[in-house]
Amino acid sequence: MEQPIKVFELDDNTRVTAYYDNYPYDLPELVGDNFGIQTLNISKDYREINSSDEVMDIVERVKNSVNYFTHNNYQDKRERILSFWLSKRGYCFEFIALRGYMQSDWADVLVYTKLDQEYLNHRISELKDWFRGDVYLVAVERKKVFTASDGETLERWDIEDSVGGVLVDNESEFEQIGKDLISA
Repeated sequence: MEQPIKVFELDDNTRVTAYYDNYPYDLPELVGDNFGIQTLNISKDYREINSSDEVMDIVERVKNSVNYFTHNNYQDKRERILSFWLSKRGYCFEFIALRGYMQSDWADVLVYTKLDQEYLNHRISELKDWFRGDVYLVAVERKKVFTASDGETLERWDIEDSVGGVLVDNESEFEQIGKDLISA
């Protein structure tokens, strides 16, 4: 296994580690379905992430009525129309720019929910982490010590328990997630 990106020593024989999680999670798997994302502009072929039929329909209607090539300030006009429509239907929403680690990884998206703004802000933070690939596996590891007949020792850390698909706002959260795994 690769080297951990973060290590928290709990005692001499137990530690919590964080690794990049290489499993390709779909965003709805991680954030649930009370949160919608509608792609507006993209740098390359990128599918709809997690949008409702209702919102996809209005975005398509706006795209068809406001032509990108013939209207000055297309983006502003599109956002004003969508803001009006979403507000009338009780959505909390934001237009955000997602930026990955490469210049060609970008998307402008509409994120929305029927829940409150605090919920939306938390999900936006998770969305940005997911888009950049900042998804982690947090593990509790125990030290094993092997002693050869000549007295030489070898130490190895073995994963005892782990959880993947972790999105965090702060790396210090890894330690608490590990402690929660121990107490579960």
